[in-house]
Amino acid sequence: MCVLVQFSERFIAEGPGTYADDLETGLQVMVSYRKQCADIEARRADLAAAEKLFDLPISVCNTDLILLHDLRKGKKRKGDV
Repeated sequence: MCVLVQFSERFIAEGPGTYADDLETGLQVMVSYRKQCADIEARRADLAAAEKLFDLPISVCNTDLILLHDLRKGKKRKGDV
């Protein structure tokens, strides 16, 4: 899950939350990060489907992915207000 660790570090360091003074730029960055997060979640779902297909134990969802999902949902709600 190296991709997830890199993504989470980049999200925290350069994500939409770092643009508090420039909300337009923060919104543009949010669109990009939503797409990237959705792609990572889709890859996780594909992995779970493959594990199920081959009767392997399903991998537990990484806590970084859950944290990012929560951050993304929280930021989405703040941006919608």
